[in-house]
Amino acid sequence: MAAPKAPQPSAPPPRPERANGPVDGIVAGRSATGTKTDTPIMETPNSVSVISAKRIEQQGATSVTEALGYTAGVSGNTYGADMRFDWLRIRGFDAYLPGYFVDGMLARNNNTWTVWKVEPYGAERIEVLRGPASVLYGQVNVGGIVNIVSKQPLEERLNEVGIRIGNHNRVEGVFDFSGPVTKDGTLLYRLTGVGLTTDTQVDFTEQKRLYIAPAFTWRPNADTSITVLAQYLRERDVPDNRFLPAAGTLLPNPPFGKIRRSLFTGEPGYDKFHVDQWAVAYLFEHRVDEVWQVRQSMRYREMSVDYKTVYGTPGVPNLGRSLPRGIFTTDETLKAFTTDNQLQADFATGIVKHTVLAGLDYQHNTFGQRAGVGAGPPLDVYNPVYGTSITDPPLYTDHTTKLSQTGLYLQDQAKIAERWIVILGGRYDWAKNHTVNRPIPIAPDGSIANKKDEAFTWKAGLLYHAPIGVSPYVTYSESFFPSATLNPDTDAPFDPETGQQYEVGVKFQPFGPRACSPLRRSTSSGRTM
Repeated sequence: MAAPKAPQPSAPPPRPERANGPVDGIVAGRSATGTKTDTPIMETPNSVSVISAKRIEQQGATSVTEALGYTAGVSGNTYGADMRFDWLRIRGFDAYLPGYFVDGMLARNNNTWTVWKVEPYGAERIEVLRGPASVLYGQVNVGGIVNIVSKQPLEERLNEVGIRIGNHNRVEGVFDFSGPVTKDGTLLYRLTGVGLTTDTQVDFTEQKRLYIAPAFTWRPNADTSITVLAQYLRERDVPDNRFLPAAGTLLPNPPFGKIRRSLFTGEPGYDKFHVDQWAVAYLFEHRVDEVWQVRQSMRYREMSVDYKTVYGTPGVPNLGRSLPRGIFTTDETLKAFTTDNQLQADFATGIVKHTVLAGLDYQHNTFGQRAGVGAGPPLDVYNPVYGTSITDPPLYTDHTTKLSQTGLYLQDQAKIAERWIVILGGRYDWAKNHTVNRPIPIAPDGSIANKKDEAFTWKAGLLYHAPIGVSPYVTYSESFFPSATLNPDTDAPFDPETGQQYEVGVKFQPFGPRACSPLRRSTSSGRTM
């Protein structure tokens, strides 16, 4: 008689999803981007999309633009495919100008070329919040924000190594290691890296990238967590910014015919786009008791860009064979410090459950730019001859801008009878801009400009979470965006942009947490004051 089989151990249940953690599959159920608290998306009266690491992998996305290619309200490749950075628009408004948010902290740029480069393999999530979000995030425009949630250390062992090979001599190696350092799991680590080299369909263009991101999490007890994140990215590109004329591409150009799609209108050996950037950050969380918890995030980052290009001048009515070209150069630096401090209270008053969030955030950015522009030698687009000696053009700007902003915000998420969600929030911002324009030949006297701006923004939202998987909602929100862009007529910053939005929408999730489809209609307005 056979002995009975020993019972097999059952698989451990999946860990509950956290707003800043991995997504089990494709569709996320929770996000903190819309509220800065760990909230179910179906209970968030805003339009939020989450692109998980699994979805990024399945799409084969090699940039944030590609990862968001199927995201409603987001358009990428505004000027065609571009390896320099992601030209994104949300609901028609620029998303690249304010900059990405990385782990909830703004990685701002100065409307120049110091746009923080994001390696999608290093992202756990790429999240989009549509509509004004200044109450929680400060300086953003009316379209919305993109928040990159970095990969953080895992409790489980992860050992992933891969290589990707594609056309145009593309070779990319990736690795991702994570797990506990100590036996008790109080110290965790993660190490993620990417190496890439590729050409493109355009002659002489190439992209070379090196990315590495170590991270450690220390959990001294069940109520406290400290995560340190670092990253370094180095990129050496020869980008394609052709600006081909209409004649010979969209329109006939007799008797010469069509221009080759692989035509490079730059100058080999001169054109380059070199980027070096690094950042170090930490995320602190501590639960005081059943009601109170505190969080603090902080990051310091630096970036430098060395960009030179000879480019085809667009808008030529009668091309013939010769394409006029211009020359552009810029040497830029960025140093930035950001911190966000939060106090959260969870309590109930009768049938109303409150999540109250109070916060103080601060950022200080120093941008430097020396840029020149001028005329370049023409190019025969049907028989291009390269090798002309190129001289850097004269400077049209040499300036340093220091931009700081302090914000105080308060938000209450009230859940009534487990079905109704009411959100009210307000914020006050103080922004300062100090710009020094150094003397250059076209402006030998130089100048100094100082500007201070203040603003109050607020939001309100109402949502009903029906038991059949439907959540209709209505919201009002505002935006405030102090500009660091210089007015060429005054050499002083432009006045802030402000925006307002009314939105009505419905979220539909009939099949559990793996499906969520929003329907919405919104009216947004933005203006430069």
